[in-house]
Amino acid sequence: MPQDSDMPKADKRYLYPRNGGIWYVKFRVPGTNKTVRKSLKTKDLREAQARRDKLLEQRKQLVEQTSYATQLVQLREQYLASVDDQEREIVREKIQEVSGDMAAEQGLLHLYKGHGDFDPDQLSEEELRPWKACKTALGELTPIAEVLPVWLETIANKKTRSDYRRAVEVLAQRFTTLEEVDRRKAKQFLEWAKRENQITNPTLRKWMSGYKNLWEYADKDISVWRDQKLSEDPERPRKRPFTASQVLEMYRTLSERNDKTAGWLKHAVWIAAHTGARESAIAKLRYNAEEKTI
Repeated sequence: MPQDSDMPKADKRYLYPRNGGIWYVKFRVPGTNKTVRKSLKTKDLREAQARRDKLLEQRKQLVEQTSYATQLVQLREQYLASVDDQEREIVREKIQEVSGDMAAEQGLLHLYKGHGDFDPDQLSEEELRPWKACKTALGELTPIAEVLPVWLETIANKKTRSDYRRAVEVLAQRFTTLEEVDRRKAKQFLEWAKRENQITNPTLRKWMSGYKNLWEYADKDISVWRDQKLSEDPERPRKRPFTASQVLEMYRTLSERNDKTAGWLKHAVWIAAHTGARESAIAKLRYNAEEKTI
């Protein structure tokens, strides 16, 4: 008989079983609208408690980061709105203090001693976070997420606005601020974006047009995007039309199948074969019961 001390504690905060007894965790991140729902991938309560506690510790760190970010957003508004030099200096010192606390919380304060004595290119994104936060609050960096909605309002054409939004959302996956992008990084980004999003050069050139427009709007140097040479698009196999025998075989197969889907799909195949209509056009067709036609 196991001793009481060997029994798992009945601490089931944020825990609930699903899928045959596998423990899940669910909790909200304070100060945000984010809710974490995650399988702990174990049926053992002790193991679930340990994994939950680790996630709660990560939540604590996220809350602290959110708190710093909120303070810096408020301080940035005060700093940019200040007209008095003395007031701006007081707010500047407060911004440096909060970003210093952020660095200390992450164990990174040693990187920022002696302002400007480090190379940002040699630090990871996590290590750069306090530095970027400070520079952004002082108005020295332009957050992409902040300028995007305001800039899009200046784009009159709806289709162009949609294309530009997509382009900048992809850009924001690699960069936080406009100032991070130099000519070398822009070239590397374009190759990455082309590969990861499986787009061709015409689309990429349209995106580059949007980047130039954004840089010009933000009064930044648009030369980082000018005359960027793009790699050749790979040759794509040309689509060949179905032969008459292939169409007949499809229609015969669908006709022989005794199910509801095949019953209507064979008509779509026959319409496409006789009219050359596209999928979208055929999908919009409606049957007129009175006229017994479409």
